[in-house]
Amino acid sequence: MKRVLMFIVLIMMPFVLGVEIDLVRDSYYGLETLQAEISGNFISLGSENVFIYEDGSVSPEAVFSGVIKRGEKYYFYAVLPERAGNFSVKIEDVQYIESRRLVEEDVVKDFVIVENNGSVLSINPGFVIAEDEFEIGVVSYGGNQEVSLVFDGSGESQSLSLVDSDEKKVEFSVVGVSGIESNLKIGGYSVPVFLLRGEEVVEVVDEAKIKIVAVDLRGDLNFDEDYIFEIVLENVGNVDLSDVKLSSDLDVVFEPSLVNVLVIEEKKVIEVTLLKVGELENVSGEIKVEFGDSYSNLPLSFDVESGEVIVDVEDGSSGEIGDEEFGCSDIGGEICLGSLKCDEDSVASLDGPCCLGECVEEESGFNWWAIGLLILIVLGIFGMYFYKRMKKKQKPKSSGDILNDKSKRFKKRMKGKEVSKRLDRV
Repeated sequence: MKRVLMFIVLIMMPFVLGVEIDLVRDSYYGLETLQAEISGNFISLGSENVFIYEDGSVSPEAVFSGVIKRGEKYYFYAVLPERAGNFSVKIEDVQYIESRRLVEEDVVKDFVIVENNGSVLSINPGFVIAEDEFEIGVVSYGGNQEVSLVFDGSGESQSLSLVDSDEKKVEFSVVGVSGIESNLKIGGYSVPVFLLRGEEVVEVVDEAKIKIVAVDLRGDLNFDEDYIFEIVLENVGNVDLSDVKLSSDLDVVFEPSLVNVLVIEEKKVIEVTLLKVGELENVSGEIKVEFGDSYSNLPLSFDVESGEVIVDVEDGSSGEIGDEEFGCSDIGGEICLGSLKCDEDSVASLDGPCCLGECVEEESGFNWWAIGLLILIVLGIFGMYFYKRMKKKQKPKSSGDILNDKSKRFKKRMKGKEVSKRLDRV
């Protein structure tokens, strides 16, 4: 007995619209440096996943390249091949979350390398990470050039006289520069400079925290077969975690059920198998993740309503182990089931998220059908109004006007002019 599996999106992670590769330009000269910003909710992404392709094959000439993540973006650069042609930046062998689904598809951004008879400027690297000072290489191909360099962070500027194909190394200091990011202007390039603040002593409170994301809640659910979906664990705290254990009061199997190490910002995909449940109509429970003295959980419910299976992924909670020593009824609360939602923040309990307020029906959105009907009624009223006004403007002829018309037509006939209508009707 198969039914369509649907899902309500109420999970613990911001919505992300796919993956984007933003290039500084769509066309380049040979041997220039390509710079790109990559955005997306990747499980992991490194230099081993991003390549320059030419006509469907990896270009062996793009030998200098790199990838770094800063904040929510990835930065990529590559020194391009010399010859002209159609090329692309390709991200491959990665997993990323798109529209709540775990996707394993390549991402491609096309560009072209065009012919050039003049000189071009190339830099290496295309981004900089600096703690005290940094160095960058600059080279001119196809001719000599005079180039100016300006570091926005300190205002320091330098000038270079470049000889064809002779690379010059330039150094800048970041001591005394405020902020965590700046830019270095070199000709037409703007090089991101990311500043490390190792010399600053800041007291940081260790925070162990894991975010749980449910993905791939789609397809058909057959109560006589196992149902497989996936969750993603992300370390959103500021300490590395070890011995992360997964458990559930549902009849499920985790693969793996233990994550030995989960470093800061790392994500780990866990396969969850919900074992066949026979003819039961409602299956509810939660997935619990324990790490050290802390935990995170993700409530799930599989409900059958009107022939459709709805998977409801609720907001989870986190806290310290030991906070949930009592059942929900023991602390005077109740578990909100189905479409009911708590009108206050829920607290942890042995039974799952416990509502200390009231369980109320979730408010529905606008009634677009009623609004559409109201618009049609208003348009009908205006139509009738304008129709009656037009009828009033068309005044009927009086009996005197009719007699005058008859008289004129009779006179025309007496003068020998043909009259097309009968005269025996007044």
